[in-house]
Amino acid sequence: MAGKRSKSQRERDRKNISELYLQGFTQMQIKSRLKISQSTVSRDLRVMQRYWQMSAIANMDQRKRIELAKIDNLEREYWQSWLTSGGSAGVTKTVETITSDGSEKAKEGGKSSTKIWEETGDVRYLSGVQWCINKRCEILGINAPRKIAPTDPTGKKPYQTTDDIINELIHIFKNRE
Repeated sequence: MAGKRSKSQRERDRKNISELYLQGFTQMQIKSRLKISQSTVSRDLRVMQRYWQMSAIANMDQRKRIELAKIDNLEREYWQSWLTSGGSAGVTKTVETITSDGSEKAKEGGKSSTKIWEETGDVRYLSGVQWCINKRCEILGINAPRKIAPTDPTGKKPYQTTDDIINELIHIFKNRE
């Protein structure tokens, strides 16, 4: 095809090129089918691949925002449930004052003690809050990296590198001599 393509022709070509490419056609096969140059196919594919990449990043960011909003909502529900269950984060109340002789007021020389009652709610809700915080940190990628030691498929023995295997075989053959 000679000459410069119009905007609508370029968009139509890119649509057709991407459909054929995603069906597994090579650039040469696409060129033959659409009767356009191979360089046009290559150039349009580069444009489409950049678009797909940017679209995937935008979709991932949008997906993260949606999941974070769900977690924020869930955390608010956990906090409300914690408060409703009697949780008040360590507020203490004086229940009564008793003396060693049992009277309400301490007499001269008598010892007094105060009983303190601490309100506590259902701690399962605080576990839910902690889960929300952990999940949010995971999604945002702010957790410290974890070192994971490689193991064999059973997960019980350390993974052997090629050097480890070669050294083991050398040791076996040396002991046979």
